[in-house]
Amino acid sequence: MTTPVLDAGRWRELRDRTPLRTQLVAAVLLLAAVAVVVTSVLAAVVLRDYLLDRVDAQLRQSARQGDVEPRRDFRPGPGPRGFRPPADYVARGYDDAGVLLWSTGVDATSGLPGPDLPTLDGYAVDDLDGQPVTVDATDGNGSWRILALAQSGGGSVMVGLPLEDVAATVNRLLIIDGAVVVLALALLAGAAWWIVRSSLRPLEEVEATAETIAAGDLTRRVPPRDPRTEVGKLSAALNSMLGQIEAAFDARRASENAARAS
Repeated sequence: MTTPVLDAGRWRELRDRTPLRTQLVAAVLLLAAVAVVVTSVLAAVVLRDYLLDRVDAQLRQSARQGDVEPRRDFRPGPGPRGFRPPADYVARGYDDAGVLLWSTGVDATSGLPGPDLPTLDGYAVDDLDGQPVTVDATDGNGSWRILALAQSGGGSVMVGLPLEDVAATVNRLLIIDGAVVVLALALLAGAAWWIVRSSLRPLEEVEATAETIAAGDLTRRVPPRDPRTEVGKLSAALNSMLGQIEAAFDARRASENAARAS
């Protein structure tokens, strides 16, 4: 069984073998991806809340229209007179004991699955306190937003709207965001690679100079850079060290020549 210590060791070994430019580009892309994903998720949540608020406003308006004396015959139909909820609604009237008095809407007239409702007696309606809630559809596919309000003449009226449009809109936003994220990260990867490579070019010059010096050319120096930068400080320190090494070799050579002459 692999221990966390070994995993950490492998991670450090992999990091040490990976070129610095690759690590920098990967770090930039990772941070950008996290930021974009978080932003996209927050945007989807805000959009979903906004759309739910609009659905809730529709439900409240429709439920208030149903505040009439409920019919006593249970059959599909238009509901109470003056009741004009949205076209894809489902509406039901109950007495205080939760007995269904009338039903109208997509599930009553077309046989389509409606909301899977709890028992809506007077106590349940009071517990809901006039707040919309989300319930599953009777067939388990999709969900509904429902609102149950007590009627002034007794009983309650429930109005519900499917959330298919809300889910489709949010999913469409996530798909668009996903495509934009992929495109943006691809462009960012190219830009980050170019910037990092350009930024590390002075280090490549230092590397080339060091290889030349290792081959025996002690007169070679690293091109000077702005001493306020890290590369400039490194170049100055390396050139100073090379000057001391060259001076030491010159002194040794002079000493050897003097020894031979004597």
